Amino acid sequence: MRLAQSSPSADEIQPRVGHVLVKNGEGQMIKKVKEGYKVTSSKGKNLGGPYKSKAAAQKRLRQVEYFKRAK
Repeated sequence: MRLAQSSPSADEIQPRVGHVLVKNGEGQMIKKVKEGYKVTSSKGKNLGGPYKSKAAAQKRLRQVEYFKRAK
């Protein structure tokens, strides 16, 4: 006999892009712009870009996160 598994609620699911957590409205994020993809902070500062591919923007976001804590 199989037990019915309940699906996780929307609060338990976090959207992920590759290995980078994409935050909705807070923290760093990748935005689609006319020229490609841009990495921005929660305050709207440009952290890099525009990049032609989303993978390149994700790589830059990983760099920003690494150097933010590598002191």
